[in-house]
Amino acid sequence: METALRLSVIVPVYKAEKHLKNCVDSLLDSSISGYEIILVDDGSPDSCGDICDAYAAAHAAVKAVHKANGGLADARNAGLDAASGEYVVFVDADDVTDPGYIAYVIDQTGRQSETRDLYVLPHFTDHTEAGSSVLHPLDEEPLLTPAEAVIKLEKAGALNFAWNKIYRRAMLEEAPKTRYTINSVPGEDLLFNAACFKKAKTVAFLTKPFYHWIRRGEDTLANRFRDDLYERNMQFIDCRCKLYNALGIDKTDLSLLSKGNIAYVFTCIPNMYRKGNRFPRKSRMRFYRDITGSRDVKLWAEHAETDVKLHRQFIKLYKTRSPFIMDSYYLCAMGARNTLGKAWVKARKRLG
Repeated sequence: METALRLSVIVPVYKAEKHLKNCVDSLLDSSISGYEIILVDDGSPDSCGDICDAYAAAHAAVKAVHKANGGLADARNAGLDAASGEYVVFVDADDVTDPGYIAYVIDQTGRQSETRDLYVLPHFTDHTEAGSSVLHPLDEEPLLTPAEAVIKLEKAGALNFAWNKIYRRAMLEEAPKTRYTINSVPGEDLLFNAACFKKAKTVAFLTKPFYHWIRRGEDTLANRFRDDLYERNMQFIDCRCKLYNALGIDKTDLSLLSKGNIAYVFTCIPNMYRKGNRFPRKSRMRFYRDITGSRDVKLWAEHAETDVKLHRQFIKLYKTRSPFIMDSYYLCAMGARNTLGKAWVKARKRLG
């Protein structure tokens, strides 16, 4: 008798030929059944499509889906449309998992006396340049409301990610279907997860880490230039505020909401000083005038409690209320980073 399909693992693939085999090999587990790995070739111009087909031909658990390039969100949606498992997880093609990942997910999602709409997993962040791996643990929570889970994930800095969550597919398919918003990079995971937490009834936290989020220098979407980043980040801030309202999370304690919103505001600053794409001074000064004149940003800066040094420094500069001081500081700081590269990073570590 054929084992029911318990888990669909969706792997969007684009320009990942250097890392794709490591990723898929880390997932495959011949000792268990009841899972599928869906490799979504998002019109990749390299050999990724052939690699996907080779794995599909060699392993019954692997499916290859080929589509025209539409971006990460579109590729994940294609994976969701092709999925048939009871639960769904996402894995990035340049990340890896430790042995036993799929078996653990299948075991844990079948242990509860009642189904959970969402599960959250701890993970590792691997920094290839530094040669380090940092564990981000979670306390075991067998049953949480979505509001309780969001508060804990916000404090842990783990709300936005998709690859650290397990989604019950029936929840995603309930009308209206939950899918990724196209053309929302960066931030598509936040929008997707916000929709999921609004829909979910129960959440559980698991404790065993398997997933390795691999950070390879600055060649990531988060570190690429965008001329509309400020406008987009304001949309994501609005999304967070609406999520809090929908779940009835008390906003009288502003520290949690403010911490995340300040992070979104800050990420706009390195974007303005990208090497080869630096904003003109007039545009930078307009940005600083906008945020120093904003009552919302002022409120967030007053209440944010963050242990991120760059964010604390930003809050100090923000409180000067001087666009000139802020621009002068970051022009020097970002210019040094862009010019000196790794030497600038090492120097900052030594200076603390």
